[in-house]
Amino acid sequence: MSLRTSGSVVFFAACVFACSSSSSGDDASSAGHGGSSGASAGSGSTSVAGNGGHVATGGGGANASGSGGGSLSDIAKSLDGIRVEDPCGDTPLDNKTCAHVGTTADTEPFGASKSGTLGGETGTTYYVHFHVRGATEPTHIHGGSPGMPANYLVGGTPYDPGTNEANYEYWRISVDQPQQVYYLNAFNADGLAHVIHSLDYQVAIPVAAGSKVSLEVRDENGHLISNDDDVHPDGVDPAPNHGQFVQLNVVSVEPKSP
Repeated sequence: MSLRTSGSVVFFAACVFACSSSSSGDDASSAGHGGSSGASAGSGSTSVAGNGGHVATGGGGANASGSGGGSLSDIAKSLDGIRVEDPCGDTPLDNKTCAHVGTTADTEPFGASKSGTLGGETGTTYYVHFHVRGATEPTHIHGGSPGMPANYLVGGTPYDPGTNEANYEYWRISVDQPQQVYYLNAFNADGLAHVIHSLDYQVAIPVAAGSKVSLEVRDENGHLISNDDDVHPDGVDPAPNHGQFVQLNVVSVEPKSP
């Protein structure tokens, strides 16, 4: 995030479904299908408890249990409630900014991530429907395909360090297989300013069984835009100390059509 003219807090709440394509051109479908055989529970390094969300089964046969005894809701347990926070440190700065926790110089980049692993039947790809909620500054991203809402971007690459755009932190979901990144705060149509956006929308992301899913934040400088008014969507808590955050909750899981 960059030191620029301050602006007012912007509230952006779009609660819509977005079944976006991966880079391989797969189409997302909201239709439910039968349960998979031998589904196993997912595991991961960040089985974070959700706040205001839960795993629900998808439409159609999403309640069906596989021969291994697992249901589609079970395979996404390690993804439900993943939350990354970027609170302000002890050094308040001017122009609605504050230092990241742990940074000692303004030229020092910041990053944080948490991840989980989807279970399921080997060789099967599923659509995981996430409820994305959070409070973040805006950023710009090169390329990619806008989804719904427009600040949700499938693919694309961050700007190089040293550019103004790189000083506004990005928040994204990264999936190992099929490999793709999904930017959550890419307000490319808007100018970059010292504002906080409230994120509240749903997206469907293809994830292969056994794939790691990560929630990541990255900033190329040592400070963030402070969330002075503790902006946050309903059903989740704000980040500590006037910071930013994103939380993912799993709404449903369904196997991807062949």
